[in-house]
Amino acid sequence: MDGFRVLLVISMALLGIEPAMAARTGDFGGLAICSRLHAMPRGYRPIECNSGTPLAGDCRFLLMSQGVPVEYLIEYGVVVDKRVRLRAGSHKAGPFGIVRDEGRTSAARKIQASTGLSARYWADSEVEDAGYLQSTEVSCSRNSSYTIYVWFRHGGAESVSVSTLPAM
Repeated sequence: MDGFRVLLVISMALLGIEPAMAARTGDFGGLAICSRLHAMPRGYRPIECNSGTPLAGDCRFLLMSQGVPVEYLIEYGVVVDKRVRLRAGSHKAGPFGIVRDEGRTSAARKIQASTGLSARYWADSEVEDAGYLQSTEVSCSRNSSYTIYVWFRHGGAESVSVSTLPAM
């Protein structure tokens, strides 16, 4: 790599600009994070929604994507969070190739390989032996960004989410 490219990569890192690859591959499921819905998708199953006007206010629902149930949260029609609960078995790989009970180092490597994003582990201060990997942020609109999370319990991955919301 020539000197200019090295300087460019370092400058981008210092400015907090994530790789373009992350914007294209840091998402999963049928509905894109940060997208605005004009109608509820066909086949959705409400979990917690205003039955008359699900696009007005908050709505949590399930929608199948390639045979896998994805839980979505929309706020006023905008997709702000989605989560996949990981299933057991290597043939049941979830987003980014992560499988249930996978370790955090391996999961972080898979996020890096799939998206170019680095991730940091945070221990849950309220739940013993629980925590999450949090990727660096990716811009999805002029004033919004999303983060990839992998949620762990007893050292193994349980679910993967993409969210514009802070970790809870």
